[in-house]
Parts: sequence; structure tokens; C-alpha cells
Amino acid sequence: GELGQPITPAAGGSGGQQQHTPIWSVPSPLRLPSVFVTSASCGGYHTLLLSSEGMMYSFGNGLSGRLGHGDTRSSDFPQEIEALRQVHVKRVYSGWAHSLCIDRDGCCYTWGNGGNGRLGHGNTRNLWRPRVVDVLVRVRARAVAGSCSFEHSGVCCRDGAVWMWGLGEHGQLGVGSTEVHTKPVRVDALLEQGVRVGSLAC
Repeated sequence: GELGQPITPAAGGSGGQQQHTPIWSVPSPLRLPSVFVTSASCGGYHTLLLSSEGMMYSFGNGLSGRLGHGDTRSSDFPQEIEALRQVHVKRVYSGWAHSLCIDRDGCCYTWGNGGNGRLGHGNTRNLWRPRVVDVLVRVRARAVAGSCSFEHSGVCCRDGAVWMWGLGEHGQLGVGSTEVHTKPVRVDALLEQGVRVGSLAC
């Protein structure tokens, strides 16, 4: 389903028919009528698409709610994320089991697996629908770019500051500790050196 291709029947199994997703060894076109895709991001087992009109689509494995459709069902074809229908999305990012997007006002949304605080909402709960990362709103941090990894996430903002959250076991958050941070923490070491960041990759 991560490829956006329909699941096809195959012989086998007790009932004679078994569902499986084909493996494609060469690029295969994905056709979305009336949708012009401008950006895509691939996670562990899911894919996010962004249209020219700021609409967001997802498909693949729905475990932990990473597709953002309000459930944990998987989808073998792109479906619009209805919770973001009133939001004009500018950037999309897929982690291994969670998702992140940024709208045109710089608000950051996350959803999916919340283990080790990777969603940034102050807890480790899974979210089946996109939710604004409130901490960033309260400090008026307007995101311009972001990134998701296996168990941590981050954004850089209009003022050049970087905010990170999630698993910090190996120092990957850059905040001077190896602790789990369930809410965004600013990477002050960069600001102290006069570094202004415009992009990041986790």
C-alpha cells in the first residue's frame, strides 16, 4: 500500500485467495485525478503527498494512526487527510511511524506514534489525527522547515532557531542532555554561536 497501488489477489491460503501488495522494481506512475502533487515524503511504511493547493494525502500502513485519518486502518491508495482540509499545508515530513507538517502560517502539526515524545505534545500517546504542537504556538515560533526520524523530530523557525523533541539517548536533540523530551526544546547552543538555521535533517 505504500506505493499507492491497489492490493491484488493471489492464490494460496486456506480460502484459496490471499491479499498481498506487489513489489515494484521499477518506477510506476501514481495517478491522482485533478490533483497536482508538488511534494512527497516516505516514512517507514507510509507515504505523504502535498498538492499545489495545500491539500495533504497519505497512504500505506495505518498503524498508530500515522496516516492521520482518525483510525489505524491501512490504505493502498492516497486519501485526503480531512482533519487538515481547512489548513493550507506548505511542508510534509514522514518519520518511521509518525508524521509532521507545517502550514503557511508556520504552525507545526504532528500525529502517529507518540513513543518517547516524538510528537511533541508532552506525552507518549499515539495520535490518530493531526494536532498543533502547542508549545511552539505559545512561544510564537513559526516553523519554516522540519524533519522526522525514527523517534525524534525537529523544526527550524523564521528567526533561525531550531527546536527539537523526542528521544535524546544519543544526544541527537542537541540540547545538552540524553534525556527524552516530550515537548519541543530550543537548541540554544546554535543561537549562542550566532548560527541561524534554515533547514535540518534528522
